[in-house]
Amino acid sequence: MLHRKLIEFCVADSAEHGNNSSHLRAILGTCLNVIADLIKDCIKGIHLLENKRSDLLKLLQLKLSFSIEQMMLFAKLVYESVYGRQAEDSNTTCLAVLKYCSKYIQTVLKDSNVQVS
Repeated sequence: MLHRKLIEFCVADSAEHGNNSSHLRAILGTCLNVIADLIKDCIKGIHLLENKRSDLLKLLQLKLSFSIEQMMLFAKLVYESVYGRQAEDSNTTCLAVLKYCSKYIQTVLKDSNVQVS
């Protein structure tokens, strides 16, 4: 819900000020980078754990699950947004976001040491 309001606000703000998509690209990029960093940190933490049955492992898995969910929500939001159906410049931004999200989701799915429960 918050993601959708953020996109709607940025699209309205960009249209109002004649700035096509630079604000939206910056905000989306920042949000996605924070989520990607959290995913990388969780995976690294899981690999470093020696005791695979600890409470810390459960916490890392929970954080990883949350991060993946956020990444999927961003991809879904951009895919379904009105912004994605506008100009060619915005389609480029949307495709970049979808590619970035799928890259990190694939990273988690390909890692044999990471199981999200």
